[in-house]
Amino acid sequence: MIIDILPHEREHVYHVARLKMAEVYELGQHRSSRQQIINPLHRWVIGCLGEYALAKSLHLEWGFMPYHPDTYDVAGIEVRTSRNANANLYTHDRDKTAIYVHANIFSAAQTVRFNGWARLQDCNIDAHRNNDLPVPCYETPRYKLWPMDMLPL
Repeated sequence: MIIDILPHEREHVYHVARLKMAEVYELGQHRSSRQQIINPLHRWVIGCLGEYALAKSLHLEWGFMPYHPDTYDVAGIEVRTSRNANANLYTHDRDKTAIYVHANIFSAAQTVRFNGWARLQDCNIDAHRNNDLPVPCYETPRYKLWPMDMLPL
């Protein structure tokens, strides 16, 4: 599934990303990384583009919501977004039990492609563990993801 992001939608996404980033810094919950030092807003925009695209595909409103550990990105679903066209779905031990949707951004944030989804319990298994990344995590290959047209809502 491919979702086009229009210019006015990108402006909205950037605004929400700025609000989310400011909230995390205000709460003292940010983690430092090389990417965040180079461009701290970049990571937030990527994530927000994936969330917005999923909400758009489901015909749902999307915007800034104050952080709460019990809330989800979109309609009870967590979204993981990457600019790397070959990236897999990355999850962590600390992640909440949910469905995780994998998205890629293309064409200077004008297009989002959804590669599929999986439940956390199917992602966080020993066979997917990758300790060779800067932050060890579970790396679920794309071919193990369910197609988006089978997303349970």
